[in-house]
Amino acid sequence: MSDDALRFIKTARLPMSDYPEVNPVLFDPPVSPHLAARLARRPIPLSALRTTLLKQSRRWDVVLIEGIGGVATPLTDRITWADWMASFPAPVTVLVCSPHVGTLNHTVMSLEFLSKRRVTCAGLVICKFNASMIRHRENLRELGRLTRLPVWTCPYRSTRLSGVPDYDRFRSSHRSV
Repeated sequence: MSDDALRFIKTARLPMSDYPEVNPVLFDPPVSPHLAARLARRPIPLSALRTTLLKQSRRWDVVLIEGIGGVATPLTDRITWADWMASFPAPVTVLVCSPHVGTLNHTVMSLEFLSKRRVTCAGLVICKFNASMIRHRENLRELGRLTRLPVWTCPYRSTRLSGVPDYDRFRSSHRSV
């Protein structure tokens, strides 16, 4: 079982019976999806994942998908996460980024990669954010300036985002899957 999926179930107050929908595919070891599938000698069931996602989008207002490795990471030898996201109508993503050195370059390049595939980014989340560190605060400011996107933060070891907009206003401005 995935620790991230278990943490999400607990935070969202979902029953454990929802685990198969929260984490429909799990490979070991935790490496890029295409390599994990190759090592396990089984393909990633993209069609089944699509069906699960569409089912969840009818059940929930917002569906979260953890794209392990980043938007350019291959799911197969020919399809990246961004390609797969782009296959849905009006795809919208929130890009999770690091507070550390390299995040400005990495985030801008990831946004360009998404844009080329017509995937809209609604905002950024800086994970493991520490407001007492000047470099974290500076990256927060610079990411907002460089991308002109809303930037939210998630402090280290927290399950709460700070600076999140009013949910109804956010939802009305971004179409779902």
